[in-house]
Amino acid sequence: MLLTIVQSEHDKRFGGFRGFKLDQGEDKWYSEDKAFIFSLSNRSKHEILDKTKVYYNHASNKGEFAQFNDFVLYN
Repeated sequence: MLLTIVQSEHDKRFGGFRGFKLDQGEDKWYSEDKAFIFSLSNRSKHEILDKTKVYYNHASNKGEFAQFNDFVLYN
């Protein structure tokens, strides 16, 4: 399970949620029915439209923290 919260340089707070554990060492897309993104600044929740590509795991890139189909976060 992963809950990611970000504060932008413009003081906007947003994030994403996924409820699954990653298989380490695999480059692949993960699907998830419960995943969503949200804005704390706007107090809104947004469903991910393509639930077959919710999160992509880059096994070779250890610096990537989270990649949702709607936004990407790097370490």
